[in-house]
Amino acid sequence: MIKPRRYVSSVFNQFAIEVKRLKTFDEENQSKFADGSLRKKQLYMLCESLFFNGFREYENFIRDVFLLYSQGKPRTNGKSVNSFLKPKNFHHAERMIQSSMNFLDWNSPESIIERSELYLNNGYPVKTPYTLNKAALNQYKKLRNQIAHNSSSSIAGYQKILRLHFGTVPLTTPSVGEYLCLTSKKDNTKYHLLEFFELIEQMANQIK
Repeated sequence: MIKPRRYVSSVFNQFAIEVKRLKTFDEENQSKFADGSLRKKQLYMLCESLFFNGFREYENFIRDVFLLYSQGKPRTNGKSVNSFLKPKNFHHAERMIQSSMNFLDWNSPESIIERSELYLNNGYPVKTPYTLNKAALNQYKKLRNQIAHNSSSSIAGYQKILRLHFGTVPLTTPSVGEYLCLTSKKDNTKYHLLEFFELIEQMANQIK
C-alpha cells in the first residue's frame, strides 16, 4: 500500500528533490565519461537507469497529486480544485478510482486525461498540461516500456522513436541508454535525457 499523502506541496517538494538528485548524478557521470574514467557502455547503462528512475518518480508524483486533487485538496498556489468524488481519505480515493480495475495506469497520457475529465471539474489542473504534451509523454512511455519489457511490442514502439530521430531505423539498434545520450534534434544544446528531465519538471510545476 502506498504511503498516504496530505499536501500537494510535500509531494511536489519530494519529487523536486529526487529529480535534482538524478540530474546531479547524471552530471557526475558525464564528467567521468569526459575524463575517461567511465566507459561509453557504462554511461549508456547509467543513463538508462536514471531515465527509468525519473519516470517512476514522476509516476508517483502524478498518482499522489491526482489522489489529493480527487479529495478536493488545493494547489500549492492556494487555488481550489473541484472534485466530483467525495472520498473519506487518500486510500479511499484510490480505491474509488480503481474500482474493478486490476491496477491504475499512471503512465498513459490518454488514461490520465480521461481520468481527469471524469473526476475533476474541467480536468483542472491536470488535463491541459497532459493534452499539450501528450506526444512527448507517449514517446517517453515507449522508452520506459522498452527498458522494462524488451518485448516485440515495446521494440516496435521504440523503433518508431528511432525512425523519428534518424529518419529511418538504423541497421544496428542503439540501446535506450545510447538513444538518451544522443543530441536532441529539437535543441542541440541538450541530449534526450536532459529533455526528459526538463519535461517532467515542467509538468510537475504546471500541475502542482
